[in-house]
Amino acid sequence: MSRSRDSMARLAVVGVAAVVLAGCSETSREATPVEPATTVEPATIAWDDMRPATLMVCPVAQEASVRAEIRPEGGTVSLGGHSVYFPPGAVPEPVEVKLTVPASEFVEVDIQVNGQEHYRLARPVLATLSYARCGSVALRSRRITVWHIDGQTRQPVERMASLDDRASGSVTFVTNHFSGYALAD
Repeated sequence: MSRSRDSMARLAVVGVAAVVLAGCSETSREATPVEPATTVEPATIAWDDMRPATLMVCPVAQEASVRAEIRPEGGTVSLGGHSVYFPPGAVPEPVEVKLTVPASEFVEVDIQVNGQEHYRLARPVLATLSYARCGSVALRSRRITVWHIDGQTRQPVERMASLDDRASGSVTFVTNHFSGYALAD
């Protein structure tokens, strides 16, 4: 991927994140469940510069999860360095959000709203995935990105525009739908 295109993607993430964090008073659309994707891309996806991206291996032996009620006024759900910030208006009514870090060989999370695998929000949220526990594995990567993954196969589906913060060992991205996400290097 070219440096200018990469810079534009980072600026877009920062810009959208600023809008999300500012909690603009834009009229929100109603949140509705969405159907799961029916097609899955290959496990290794090439970037524009033909360097393959693969899911970051950093095993977790035991699943952990947390549930929280998020109201239309907003809120945050956090677990193990991962977090999801809901700005005001992201959900039209109180919902239960479950953030799960599954037992897996990858750095991944699953986010569900009201027990649904796929949920579309009225406004984008700011999500952060932590790779701080991965130590030297993360240091070997040039850049770490976030991918929307298929929950069953763990196959990458969509690369999310994201910002890798090496100082904190985390990657932040903006999304308007929930599903499974994993880090790739």
